[in-house]
Amino acid sequence: ITLTINLLYFLIYFATAPNLKQKYKRVYNGDFTYNPHRINVGSIGIVPPLAEYMYVSNIYPVFYIKETNLPNYYLLKKLKSEEYKVIINDYCLGGARADLKLEQLSKIKIEEPTDNEKNRIKKLAKELEDAHKKYLNKYKKIME
Repeated sequence: ITLTINLLYFLIYFATAPNLKQKYKRVYNGDFTYNPHRINVGSIGIVPPLAEYMYVSNIYPVFYIKETNLPNYYLLKKLKSEEYKVIINDYCLGGARADLKLEQLSKIKIEEPTDNEKNRIKKLAKELEDAHKKYLNKYKKIME
């Protein structure tokens, strides 16, 4: 756990560093971002609520969900699942190096979970949010 916490502190510092020399995009809590050449193997994530904002490579598409009654983690779990990796691969463009544009990703339909699944997902999302807040508070105390 200590290694994980130290890694999180490093990532927060690096990802929020204002003096980056290369072109990066600013992303905010809850944004999705992915490597368009590696999404077919699960290279997609959500910006966690560990800092106000972070930076990602300029080639990474960024999007957020405007309205949903489900936590973002549900969509993330689906897109990283083996079932959806196959579906994503079908939407990828290109030959030797797959490429998934945001326009193509937006065409993929995600199944609606059952009511029991929704309740379980919301409970897990709350636990995850609480854990993020706990680590953020520890980070802020260390940085004071």
